[in-house]
Amino acid sequence: MRGGKKRIAFVSDLTGGGAAIACRRLFRAIRSVSDCECKWFAARGTGSTDVTTASMWPDWRAFTITRLLTHIPKTNATQDRVRAQGFERTILKMLTAFSPDAISLHNIHEALPFGFAEKLARRWPIVWTMHDMWPFTGGCTYSLDCTNYLEGCCGCPLGGGLRSAPDSHVAWERRKHLIESHRSRIVLVSPSHWLATCASNSLGKNTDVRVIPHGVDRDVFRPLPVRRHLRRILGVDESEKVVVCGADLMMSPRKGMVLFLEAIDILHERWGKRPRVVLFGDAEKMFHKGLPANAVFAGRVRDEAWLNVIYNMADLFVMPSIAEAFGLVLLEAMCAGTPSVAFNSTASHELVADGGNGFLASPEDAVSLADCMHRGLTLPEADWAAMSRRCREMAESEYQPETQAGRYLSVIDDVLG
Repeated sequence: MRGGKKRIAFVSDLTGGGAAIACRRLFRAIRSVSDCECKWFAARGTGSTDVTTASMWPDWRAFTITRLLTHIPKTNATQDRVRAQGFERTILKMLTAFSPDAISLHNIHEALPFGFAEKLARRWPIVWTMHDMWPFTGGCTYSLDCTNYLEGCCGCPLGGGLRSAPDSHVAWERRKHLIESHRSRIVLVSPSHWLATCASNSLGKNTDVRVIPHGVDRDVFRPLPVRRHLRRILGVDESEKVVVCGADLMMSPRKGMVLFLEAIDILHERWGKRPRVVLFGDAEKMFHKGLPANAVFAGRVRDEAWLNVIYNMADLFVMPSIAEAFGLVLLEAMCAGTPSVAFNSTASHELVADGGNGFLASPEDAVSLADCMHRGLTLPEADWAAMSRRCREMAESEYQPETQAGRYLSVIDDVLG
């Protein structure tokens, strides 16, 4: 510590995507409620006043090697490894210069090797925020139906897919050894009870795993007046029933878009009409894959105020993901006062109370998803308004950024002893 102030270094692979958004919000919340000196370092992405990226300060050894390898066929994997090693060296230099008291570690698997976490643990105490299952599996971010991670990830059935490692058992052993050999210096933080249970079952019941849900800025995400009038911005009629759906990586099977589109068709068959579907994210890739003719694409949304407007346009927000460690979009929609529909699997039920602030469908069941959407879209206006109020009340009472930051600072105090 310098001048009595803790120095906390936030470290992540990227500056964009759900995990990076959660990292940024925590970073800002801790800075707003404490006098800690905080800096955020990422491997690659867009630099800003919040974050310094290693890609802005290239490692010349990695740069030279990758430039040479671009002229050699079939060396993409080698180029990725060299870049990752370059990012690792650059971030370690920046961390050494900053000299933190503790590391707030987030996702690293998109741009940094696992060995980076091992090197961090030898030098600094770590509070490792898990945004998926990668910290305790053989390399996959979500195991889906596979439970091999509970017994060492031997014989990975994914065959290297979904970020699983070909030598998944060795990778799992390294993770377990890292946690066991640094029990007093590494605390795992999970945004959901579901993910925390998975981690404990994989790494052992003695593993220090704390549950701290993500927070959301209730001044940014909030109910807006004349919600239906906002639809005119996207050329949607005020009288239509509107379902909003969106996320990054929407083409991933885990995001459940095939089930969502099937549910929309079922809804049409049973109800006689389709709701207006508004999509945001990278959904432009789906416009040739059977989207309803009346679908509206709002594009990739980086501005949170505009995202809040989109949530406010909706009668329902639908998150059809098969697996999520938390579900930031559910929390954002909730804070905007928009009831949500999700599958009753992984962490979704921790955010959505069926019949309370939204509806829960049977896992991976398009018929059940359609039924839940029908329930929400046919609610009497007074009942919908009451559910909208419950959404906002739940977000305000349980997911305040200040509460999240306070809990994190308490964990950092614990790991510093």
